[in-house]
Amino acid sequence: MAGPVAATGLDPVARRELSVRYDARRLRRRYAFLLGIFALAVLFVGGQVASRAGTVANVALSGFFAVLLIPAIVSLAVLTVRWVLPGRSLVDLDPQGVRLPSIGCDPPWSSLAEIRLFPLRYVRRDGQQAMVVAFVPRDPAAALEAIHVGRRRRRRLERSLRVYGTPLSVSDAMISRSGAEIAAVASAHAGAPVRRY
Repeated sequence: MAGPVAATGLDPVARRELSVRYDARRLRRRYAFLLGIFALAVLFVGGQVASRAGTVANVALSGFFAVLLIPAIVSLAVLTVRWVLPGRSLVDLDPQGVRLPSIGCDPPWSSLAEIRLFPLRYVRRDGQQAMVVAFVPRDPAAALEAIHVGRRRRRRLERSLRVYGTPLSVSDAMISRSGAEIAAVASAHAGAPVRRY
């Protein structure tokens, strides 16, 4: 675990506004493989059924794997329709604070103790290790209690609190800005240190 890095230790960044969105190109690249496997499984099952050449076991096994992929496909479709196509912001940094529209949370800069950067194992972004940016409030538990979301999102926020020490975290794997850039801008606004892990 590395220690805190002062904001001046990062690339010089002006106190500017930053709007972070999902990057459609990264999203397409990441999920093209998943969609390809799903399409092949559906074609295989359809071909087996249409030709009546496949055994019941082959059709059932192929159908089973195709069905397993359906939740991932639905999740991707919801993400695309809700966030990617409309170009909605995932994170906004401005002079007032950090805004996370997906969870309805807008903490002011004065409420943040530090910004943390965690590397993501086995996930790459432009040839570099992808990062999670964690905005750590002075009282993370109180920040979690103040966020009103559904049960599924609540579980994600609780997991983020356990893993990163804050419910306010975002991965840079599929977004328009790198974790280092987001952390640098946030640190410049908040006057809070960036800690790299």
